[in-house]
Amino acid sequence: MTVKKGNEHEELVAGYRLLVSSSVGDLVSGRRVNNIRVYIINLNGSQHLQSGGEFHVKVVCANVSIQVHSYDLNASATVSVTAMLGGEEDTVVVPLTLGPSGSTVKVEIVISRIRIEGVRI
Repeated sequence: MTVKKGNEHEELVAGYRLLVSSSVGDLVSGRRVNNIRVYIINLNGSQHLQSGGEFHVKVVCANVSIQVHSYDLNASATVSVTAMLGGEEDTVVVPLTLGPSGSTVKVEIVISRIRIEGVRI
């Protein structure tokens, strides 16, 4: 969330940032296990807010879903994650740790549906 100067007043703008985390696990059948988690935060359910001066918001997590995938890769494979939103693109390259037979990559995609609402005090 950032504050930007609009045509008539300052505006609170919801943006995005690609968030990926990774960790290295055990060696299984000669393959090093690489765990990758991709976070997707969906703000589409948010309200349009208009207020003069001070305003208060609350953030509600509507639900979270998780998808898990597993891939066996050879020694020459690389992993990159690309997100596109509103004509903007961001890519993160995830380093892999290899075993003698390559790697197993476990990808976990966490999708959070978040709603931002105005509140009265």
